[in-house]
Amino acid sequence: MIAHSICCDFKATNNKAEYEALIVGLMTAKDMKVRNIDVNCDSLLIVNHVNGSYEAKDPKMITYLDITKKLTNYFDTFNIQQIPRENNVQADALAGLGAVSKGLDLNNIPVIHITKPVVERLVHDIEVLALNQYDDNTNEDMDSWIQAYKDYLQLSVTPNNNNEARILRMKASRFTIIDDELFKKSSTGLLQRCLRKHEANMVLRDAHEGECENHTNEINLSLKILRLGYYWSTLRHDALDYTRRCDACQRHALVIHQLSEHLNMSIPSWIFMKWGMDIAGKMPPAPGQKVG
Repeated sequence: MIAHSICCDFKATNNKAEYEALIVGLMTAKDMKVRNIDVNCDSLLIVNHVNGSYEAKDPKMITYLDITKKLTNYFDTFNIQQIPRENNVQADALAGLGAVSKGLDLNNIPVIHITKPVVERLVHDIEVLALNQYDDNTNEDMDSWIQAYKDYLQLSVTPNNNNEARILRMKASRFTIIDDELFKKSSTGLLQRCLRKHEANMVLRDAHEGECENHTNEINLSLKILRLGYYWSTLRHDALDYTRRCDACQRHALVIHQLSEHLNMSIPSWIFMKWGMDIAGKMPPAPGQKVG
């Protein structure tokens, strides 16, 4: 396929522009040594002119028609047919491009193919940015708890503070290392893989708005991630923060329409309408030694 967009730098009607495009196409095919050609055109007037069904009366149309017929004599077989405009969208797009680019220096126009909506692309770009910035000091501080357990389990390294060292030794009994990956032993016996910050963000997104897109609340979201076999130290806080920033959750959350008002005391209609009773001292035991 060879695509051409033709721009008429002179004043031309639609029929003249159609003839210009047809003649340029025939000349291109002639230069390429094409011997057999089929032409599809959405202009009924041009097709009937060339086929002889309509008679050209305008002098300029007659000139265009003569040039076209002289070019068609070069080909061994030449067929032209009229097709609906909806079946000629590519040619219409090229024609529109030639019309709007008039007077502009557009020698090379790149075509950008968008495969996903901007919302999905934005999330992906943020994840890639997090991966690229993984070596920054901020992410190292967030993931330092994993390295602390690995250093203790592999090298018996403990913090300088005695209290922090004691807490680390107590908690380390629930962790183990498999293929240089840290796992936490859950109460059910399931080994939960400890995730770093950028991995945790991906798991949060998939569990909250993945294939099923159930958009659970922060409690169910954190429990679901634990059941899936993942763990990190700030799981509950990150789940709460993620659900609060979820656009769909905010749009479809329950909205309380009740107006906020001050509490008012109910005033009785007449005196002694309501009675109260105070009991002084302990009440006597009820049957069965039950105390109220």
